Amino acid sequence: MRISPLASLGGQYAKLVNQMNQNSQTLTGLVDLHTHPAAHLGFGTELFYGPPDGDPAKDFSNCNGFHGGWGTDNPEGNYIRQQIVDGIASQQYADPWDHDHVGWPDCPAWPTWHDRTHQQVRVEMLRRAWQGGLRLIVAHAVSSHTLAKMGQTRGPYDDKSAGDLQIAAIKELVAAHEFMELAVTPADVRRIIGGGRLAVVMGVELDCIGNFYRDVDPERSGDSFQPAPSDDDIRAEINRLFAIGVRYFFPVHLVDNVFGGAALYEMAFNTATRYQFGAFYDVETAPAASQIGFIFSPPETFWGQVLDLPNILESVILGFDPQGYPEPPKPPHRNARGLQDRGRVALDELMRLGAMIDIDHMGEKTVLDTLGHTRAAGYPIFAGHNGIRPDGGNERAHQIHVAAEILNRGGMFGVGIKGGMNFLADTIASLRDATPNGGIALGSDCSGLEQLPAPRHAGRIVYRDDPGAPADALLRCHLGNRPEDIDTSGFTHIGMYPDFVEDGVASGLLTERDVTELFTAPEAFVSAWEGCQG
Repeated sequence: MRISPLASLGGQYAKLVNQMNQNSQTLTGLVDLHTHPAAHLGFGTELFYGPPDGDPAKDFSNCNGFHGGWGTDNPEGNYIRQQIVDGIASQQYADPWDHDHVGWPDCPAWPTWHDRTHQQVRVEMLRRAWQGGLRLIVAHAVSSHTLAKMGQTRGPYDDKSAGDLQIAAIKELVAAHEFMELAVTPADVRRIIGGGRLAVVMGVELDCIGNFYRDVDPERSGDSFQPAPSDDDIRAEINRLFAIGVRYFFPVHLVDNVFGGAALYEMAFNTATRYQFGAFYDVETAPAASQIGFIFSPPETFWGQVLDLPNILESVILGFDPQGYPEPPKPPHRNARGLQDRGRVALDELMRLGAMIDIDHMGEKTVLDTLGHTRAAGYPIFAGHNGIRPDGGNERAHQIHVAAEILNRGGMFGVGIKGGMNFLADTIASLRDATPNGGIALGSDCSGLEQLPAPRHAGRIVYRDDPGAPADALLRCHLGNRPEDIDTSGFTHIGMYPDFVEDGVASGLLTERDVTELFTAPEAFVSAWEGCQG
């Protein structure tokens, strides 16, 4: 099964990577620490469209039932959900985007770099990324009870049911294709990548694992909710997830939970915290040393963009006024909630099992508490899709000293790519200035309701079918009948990784050292995971 050369799609990046691979005794290839191949089964199963596998003519052909308004010709549609979907897609886009619902094989309108609500990790896309050098992904289950409720979806709403459905779907996807295999140990990763295949590690990025939050929708309940779990309940749920193959865990996602506090950076998550956790974020003034400039007082801009009369609709659907949060203290602001006693129980159990722990999305106090709690053991920590906090930033990005501690401990820092090639190059440079220790990977958040890199219009990439192109130029990606061009269309799905790296190499934004750093990430990942088990 081993393919040679490693990157078989041609272009300048392939020349660099193949030369590096020939001279390396370590695992080589790209690592994406943050993907969501089964997100179609999260968010109530109707907000996000498209499974990662199956006949695309049937399952990826028209999203009208999910994303269109109700009508006699579309009885499954919903006008509120249509506004939410179009509003999400339009957030980083110049114009309102009421998208064409037709998909495969022409894919005239989606997936795009900005639309967020259509599958971007289909097997056709994933195969091209693998052919171009991708050798490991962490595939996370993800959901939002609040978004499922607001979108008036059919459910399930609860985290445990949504997570279990996605875990089963990821296993099914991987088992159906020979070019990839599920990895549950570091030795599996070495064997799979050593054989030229794609290693898939399963993770959970849920607002609260085990339904450890209040039952806000009794009519939609899955398994029992436990807003005050015992220590044994927490250990049992972590072990249940571990037993079914999950190896990578987010203790905290977008809302406060029994483990700790979430990062303050998007006011819509304040609504979700109130709905699921029972109280709005507890806000405090951030110290000057934190470099935070975020102000908590603006209105819920997300819902104002995606819905007409957002206060009325939210109040009716969720049962409270989303603008009813108490007056915050003097700005700038961060989450006052740190790591809780139940969070320490969870961390201890995860460390006992040798699981990978990701601190992205934690509020700053919970991040620092988590680093402190795991420091005595020298336990490797992961930040799978992030950047370095600038002066005046918010809690979502880590300060450089936090990133340096992660790498110095033998952990991994996945650079979030949504900011594009300049952001990636600048972040790698900042990390290298802070520490010589390796451990830098990528974190795309494909299919995670997050934007991907926008088109740069730099004109640097030459595709093999361009007039006068050399024979070894990059082979163009086709999604169905649609030819892809990252220069004009951006990073539309995970299959565009070869084009993304090619753009970085051709433009000079990625140095040869940067490319080497990114393509030695599998060895760093295995070492970090082995450190967790040790």
